[in-house]
Amino acid sequence: MPFELEEDQKRVWSYFGYFFKFSILSWILRDFGAPLLKHIPALQHCDDVPEGSSSDMCYGKEAVFRISLALVLFFSVCFAVSFKAEQGSPRDYFDKHFFFFKYLGLLALVFVSFNFPKVSIEGYSEAARVFGVLFLAFQSIQMLEIFYKWNEWWVSKSEQHEGWVPLLVSLTGGIYGASMAGVGLAYHYFSGCDFNVIMTTVTLGIGVVITLLSVSKYRSEGSGLLSAAFCFGYCVYLLWSAASSMPETCVQDVYPKNNSDWTTVLSLIFMVLVVSFCCLNSAKDRDAFTMSGGDQASYSPSFAHFVFLLSSAYMAMLLTGWETGHHQGRGTFDLGWTSVWIKIAVQWVTAALYIWTLFAPFILSDRSF
Repeated sequence: MPFELEEDQKRVWSYFGYFFKFSILSWILRDFGAPLLKHIPALQHCDDVPEGSSSDMCYGKEAVFRISLALVLFFSVCFAVSFKAEQGSPRDYFDKHFFFFKYLGLLALVFVSFNFPKVSIEGYSEAARVFGVLFLAFQSIQMLEIFYKWNEWWVSKSEQHEGWVPLLVSLTGGIYGASMAGVGLAYHYFSGCDFNVIMTTVTLGIGVVITLLSVSKYRSEGSGLLSAAFCFGYCVYLLWSAASSMPETCVQDVYPKNNSDWTTVLSLIFMVLVVSFCCLNSAKDRDAFTMSGGDQASYSPSFAHFVFLLSSAYMAMLLTGWETGHHQGRGTFDLGWTSVWIKIAVQWVTAALYIWTLFAPFILSDRSF
């Protein structure tokens, strides 16, 4: 069941549209919806927040988690309907059609979610943390799959045509150069905190280790310097992303915490787009999550719904800074030490998974990778 089928494209883009629209709605209600949200009975506990706290922040947090919960419930139902559904079966037909009525159903779930008691949302907010971490784990696996595919494509081209060899060398050197520049700039701009210096040094160490291992004679045949360069570059990106989430003044020159309204809007839309397309790519291609490259279908409806489910929880974490009690305030997202440590953990997990893929074919010689 290749993804090129028109109906498969239509349905995955339709579900992507649901996710994107309601993610934007979450942000709008978080930052601007307090006057409206104050009239909802289930949210009026926010009027009793402790002195020194903001009731508007409480209302915003409630809106984010309730819309996220509605999306999670919606994609859970879609997952249940499409799980192991044969192509052409009634369940598969339902998954491909009736999008207008599904949209109405999602709106109904949003309405219902704003009537759930406080204790239900508190329980979901804790579960959303777990789902968010799972989404990041999925993304790490998918990024490694992309690195290996790009490495394989460039190497195959260079083997077929000698003219591609300089391009391959230039690309590899360019990625390493940009990554080293990123490390150097991190030392320059973020050295105001000892923690940043340590994390930058760890990132540099990761780059050195994966590079040396990628040229080892015991490595996997599909790996090479280009895949190592991609992995190193991604780890440097995660370092800078972690720095962007720091609430400390030692990153103020690069990441000012008080953005103007228009830069905030652009940043939020860009963030939602990035997460949405990451989610879309994971939904479209499940090959990265299989242990072998057999005759597996490249698109699985139930797997796509599962990824959208995790993404819905992850978006709530970004908008609340992974805090279940409150968000950081209007104009901020993905800010706080919890966000920092999660990104650092993702960097370490990605590096560990890459190292594992280098030697897994030799350790598990009876498996196909």
